[in-house]
Amino acid sequence: MTRDILKLEDLHRSTFDPYLEQKFVIHLGPTERLEVELVQISERKSPNTESFALLFLGPFDKVLSQKIYRMEHAEMGAFELFLVPVMVPSDRGIHYEALFNRLV
Repeated sequence: MTRDILKLEDLHRSTFDPYLEQKFVIHLGPTERLEVELVQISERKSPNTESFALLFLGPFDKVLSQKIYRMEHAEMGAFELFLVPVMVPSDRGIHYEALFNRLV
């Protein structure tokens, strides 16, 4: 399947709402992949801005550094996000956050 990569400006909170608690794939290299789950979407109120955060949960056995990753969802398609590992207590795995802040 070859689809265009979604542009960052086309990604909004409403884009991700239907995919809460679903699996996404992070492309780590030509053949290496990591599956994560979108576990939380948080809206941050700020005047004249669209501001929200996505929280993904990944396995303990592979800890990613903060950087831009190509991600994919079976229905949504592919896109790139800057992910940061965050310290959120969990016995299920490692959390990664993506923040969106843009003027509207």
